[in-house]
Amino acid sequence: RKVAQYCFRVDCEIERFRTALFGDRKQKKFLTLVIAMVAKLAQADGQVAKEERGRIKILFANRLHLAGKDVDIAFALFDEVLSSTRPFLEYASDFEKEYHRDPGVLWSLVEILVEFSNTDVSDDAERMIRQLVTKFGFRMDRYQALRLKLGGKQSDWMHEERSSGEAQHTAQDFGGILGRSYWVLGCDLSSTNAEVKRAYRRLVFENHP
Repeated sequence: RKVAQYCFRVDCEIERFRTALFGDRKQKKFLTLVIAMVAKLAQADGQVAKEERGRIKILFANRLHLAGKDVDIAFALFDEVLSSTRPFLEYASDFEKEYHRDPGVLWSLVEILVEFSNTDVSDDAERMIRQLVTKFGFRMDRYQALRLKLGGKQSDWMHEERSSGEAQHTAQDFGGILGRSYWVLGCDLSSTNAEVKRAYRRLVFENHP
């Protein structure tokens, strides 16, 4: 009973922080759920180090465009979620229900979580993000291409993919030099010439010195 009362209090606190965040209802919902999932990822290895909180602050500023008191509110919500027993995938389910009609918003969440975790991703955090990618219905090769683009490790999770049925599909789609080129671009062999050109130009723009 005490656990139930505590969880109810945490949920009430989370709702209070959601109300305090600026913007309309959709924006509040987006920010609340993203912050909650970042908190669960940060907690995946059992602790949130000081330097990790620094990276989270940068993420809040650069990707969520929070500043001033909004950052303080976001961190208060972040800390409350750390105390909650609610699992990562339940927050992911809430996000999917809210934005299932907009794949662009779903993918933007994947990008934010990968950007946050790319510096030093734990095995548990990697597993959680991959579950989210699958839940949202995105191809795993697209996720792998995003990891590569952002400079993430590929060895462990690439080898895991190749030992599964999905890996056989990926190996078939991306076999050889030509296939790997599609992979790096974030495309697949069914992409049109126009899609490949757009992907190439985007990468050139993003990586040109």
